[in-house]
Amino acid sequence: MTDPKPPDEAETKTKFKTWMAELLDEREVKAAADAKTKADAEALFQRVHSMVSEGPKSNVNPEALGKLAVLSGVWEFPARVKCATLAWHTLRSALEGSGAPVSTE
Repeated sequence: MTDPKPPDEAETKTKFKTWMAELLDEREVKAAADAKTKADAEALFQRVHSMVSEGPKSNVNPEALGKLAVLSGVWEFPARVKCATLAWHTLRSALEGSGAPVSTE
């Protein structure tokens, strides 16, 4: 029996985008963004980033983050932390208005 072929990068990205869209539908994201200040968005970024990169050591209560709690296990897969935080780094860059390429470093 042969091993199944791993998905290609484009397929993986498409599946991830679909999953994220289902997780945080556009109406929820817009409503959340409209209700937040830049400082609120930065604080949320810090909490989510800490949760996905440090796990339980972060002292972030995942349940307090609503639907974002599903990302609480990402810290167990270091290779996925960048994937899980890319959108947050993009948001942060947009709020800063730097126009520089986004990096998860």
